[in-house]
Amino acid sequence: MTRRIVALLGVLGTLAAIGAVGPVSSASAFAWKDECYIMAHNGTASTARLVSFLPGPPIPGTSPAIIGVYIATGLQPGKTGMLLNNTGTPVTWGCHGAIVYATHAGTLSCSYSAPTRGGNSFGCNGVSHQTRWRYDDDDIYVDLLFNGPAPTVFPRSAAFSANASAAATAPAPGSSPAKTRVARQAVLRSRDLPGGGWTKTTDIARAGLLGRLWTAGDLPERCSKDKDDGTTPPGASGSLFVRNGGREAAGSLVVVEKSAADAKRNLADAMSPHSVGCLASLMRSSDAREKTRTDTTATVRPLPNAGFPAGAKAYRVTVGSRAGGKAGKPAYLDVVATRDGETWALFVFFDGTGRPFDDTHAAVLDVDDRID
Repeated sequence: MTRRIVALLGVLGTLAAIGAVGPVSSASAFAWKDECYIMAHNGTASTARLVSFLPGPPIPGTSPAIIGVYIATGLQPGKTGMLLNNTGTPVTWGCHGAIVYATHAGTLSCSYSAPTRGGNSFGCNGVSHQTRWRYDDDDIYVDLLFNGPAPTVFPRSAAFSANASAAATAPAPGSSPAKTRVARQAVLRSRDLPGGGWTKTTDIARAGLLGRLWTAGDLPERCSKDKDDGTTPPGASGSLFVRNGGREAAGSLVVVEKSAADAKRNLADAMSPHSVGCLASLMRSSDAREKTRTDTTATVRPLPNAGFPAGAKAYRVTVGSRAGGKAGKPAYLDVVATRDGETWALFVFFDGTGRPFDDTHAAVLDVDDRID
């Protein structure tokens, strides 16, 4: 399984290596899912507390009740670690965050980034601590121990983000505030969608069956980003909306590349039959079936380009489900991508009510007009 994991896990007496900045991952395929697990172990003589965190509350994947416990009671010396789980998708440009812990010796501020495309990063500033990178290719795994015996100061890592965590961290190398603003201004908006009742969110878990399968599923090894060159686009932003209790969802990712050639190449990567096949695999993975107790099938077919901007690519993933011996209504996930010069946009439209999403063309055209 190839999950992207950022974990801060400290075990007293086991940290043998200290690193200043973790290595940059090398991968190239488009990541439909990124996992960030953040766990810290208290090696001090007194309680350590979670002071603040972004994104949140709640962080996607982490129970608000657990967050409350971390804030109210903290982490006792030598006790089991403090875990935060953040699931990223293309519409959040992966998973990112910034966390502040407080100990008797002072504070420790950490930030992490596992983007949809580009290098992973992690770094901390503050009180004495130790880190060890256990894993860093498609996924990364970092151990952290508060108040370790060997002080190390880290430069704050980049956490390039399509959500609020970007405000708490430095921009990623190669990113451009101006191009990030262009991307943010172009993303899908609620007024682009049919009807009313749309609620904005960064948590894919709120998207009904789609969200349950996306968060529970895992990508197969063949979908690992083994060839990523580690580059970060100058600008990226996304948006996600749900309604009808999550039975309908719509989201977008807008990416501003360094050149039109980069945009053409990276859109082709994201929308290749292999990549969309990976998305379908996520919907029907054994982990998704086991964790949701739902048997699923997922098939892919291309959609005609009529009604979309010239050069658009579109696919439909049809998801069948059966739970408790009863077949559910078919669900439809339409994936569309368009490009204009150095900017490309990817859209996901989900309808779990038994019919395809209504009027995807108008929403795509509205965003395409903004990136012209």
